[in-house]
Amino acid sequence: MTSALFHRAPARLLAVAVATILGATVFSTPAEAAPNIACGAHLTTNTTLTANLSCTGDGVTLDPGVTLDLGGHRLSGKGTGTGVQALGTTALSVVNGTLSNWSVGIQVSGNEDTLEPAIVRLSGVTITKAPLNLQIATITIDKSALCDSPIQLWVTTLTITNSTLRRSSTLGEMNHVDVQKSRVIGGGVGLDENNSVSLTDSVFDGTGSLVPVVCGTATITRSTVKNYTHPVADNCGEGLTIVDSTFRNNPNGAILAGGSVSISGSTFRKSGVAVTAYTATVSNSTFVGNSTGILLAAADGSTSTIASSTFRYNSGSGIYTDGTGLALGGNTAVRNGVYGIHAPGAVDLGGNVARKNGATDCVGLVCATY
Repeated sequence: MTSALFHRAPARLLAVAVATILGATVFSTPAEAAPNIACGAHLTTNTTLTANLSCTGDGVTLDPGVTLDLGGHRLSGKGTGTGVQALGTTALSVVNGTLSNWSVGIQVSGNEDTLEPAIVRLSGVTITKAPLNLQIATITIDKSALCDSPIQLWVTTLTITNSTLRRSSTLGEMNHVDVQKSRVIGGGVGLDENNSVSLTDSVFDGTGSLVPVVCGTATITRSTVKNYTHPVADNCGEGLTIVDSTFRNNPNGAILAGGSVSISGSTFRKSGVAVTAYTATVSNSTFVGNSTGILLAAADGSTSTIASSTFRYNSGSGIYTDGTGLALGGNTAVRNGVYGIHAPGAVDLGGNVARKNGATDCVGLVCATY
């Protein structure tokens, strides 16, 4: 009987039995291999990390042109020090792994005298609680994730693709930030003066924080901007361009343009005063359930055109301006709380329809009611 039981037992159980009989220790977990570089290392050639590396001071320094491949491992600090810093202004890369818990995750600066930029590539990295400080640089971040890691920029071009930024806003002046096919959650980009921002095929979910741009220019294409407590703000009058995009649930408004705004093929829902601007060119767009659809300053109304757009169920007015000369054609305003269209002295391009609005359907132009 005993022989039969042993004959049928799985190999692992046999090993346990034999080891127990012999008094041996079995199935111990081997210790993790030691990393091939030490904290504080100065890397002069391309290097791949072979194990996790945890440092109490600084991490590593890269010579110009060096790639640090994290090899799927973690380079971590204790909340102090700099994880990766670079010498010189030529290209360098950090790829394939995790940086976490540094006072500064990556520190790079180009030449301040000549403004020759450092060239930086981050690909396949996860950066957590490790802010980036990138000055005078051209940077690409691809297939990466940043969490609680703000990006401080100055005189820098930053391109972000196929990535997620969570509570990791870009800050600083005189930068261009290009976000493509990415998600920004609980933060924004271009949250300082004199920036230009391009957002394409991306989702921005504010969850209560600012949206780009505080001051500068922005182009938003095929993107969604939602849940921000402050609107996209161009305070310098440089201009905003919105194409085929959606704005929703922005309680204090979606767009605040100190100058001009161009909007086409876009939708605004539940967003306070959806668009506030001095001048606007709007076409083929929809405004539903906002407090007001479009509010234009009186002084510059003569340079604005709103055409082929729909305004429905806004609690205030669909379109409101006290100025003269706003050109209006082919718009529909239905069931808004106050005015459908309020535009005294408007240039009536014809084809406007308004009905069942709370106060008056149209002021300043003739609107059909069918």
